[in-house]
Parts: sequence; C-alpha cells; structure tokens
Amino acid sequence: SNLSEFTTGRTDLWLSYLNEFSHHPLLTFLGEGYSDVTVNGRASHNTIIQGIFQFGVFGFPLILAWMIGMLKNTFGEMLGKNIDWKVVLLMGIGVILPWFGLDILFFDEFFLLPVYFALFARF
Repeated sequence: SNLSEFTTGRTDLWLSYLNEFSHHPLLTFLGEGYSDVTVNGRASHNTIIQGIFQFGVFGFPLILAWMIGMLKNTFGEMLGKNIDWKVVLLMGIGVILPWFGLDILFFDEFFLLPVYFALFARF
C-alpha cells in the first residue's frame, strides 16, 4: 500500500489544500472565512490546515492565542507549581494529535479538548 491508502486518503486531501494555498496567496493569508466552503467539496481532515483555510495565516494564530489566553485566565490559578511533565506531555499528545487527523474546527471538541488538557494535565 502507499501513504494515501495508509492515511485513508487524507494525504491526498491535504495536498489538494496545499495546492490551493500555493495558487491563491490571498486565501493563504486572509482565509475563506468561517463558512462551510471546502476545496473540491471535501473537508481537509486536519484542523491546522482547515484553520488556515478558514482564517488565514494571520487569523488562525489569533484564534489559537485567544484560546490559550482564555485557558490561562480560566485555569491558571488551578495549576500548582508541582507539575508532572510526563502527564502534561501525554495530555498534550492526546489533545494535539486529533487535530492532525480530524477537522474539529466546526465542532465543540475544538474548545473541549484544550479545556480537558487544562483540567487534567496537573494530575
């Protein structure tokens, strides 16, 4: 089998989005907007690629910064100084890896997974 079969066609989808970025620089920088518009009628199955497609290179980091700031303000007091970094790493992997295999930008998990991370990374 090849990489496309191994990833159930996701790499082909990713390549079509990357091809769209390379041919439309304005789309890459500013994005399409928070809409149901997709490339060739297919979602990217990658939250990072879909975030850049929707909000652009300028907008998606702002959304991530807003989310991180919100989590710090909400859960910052809960995190003590004794942090088990192995648990934080494991929780980070559990939160970030689904972003590379699924497009969760339009679903609650986009906000829930980081909240779970903030809640349980200290245990």
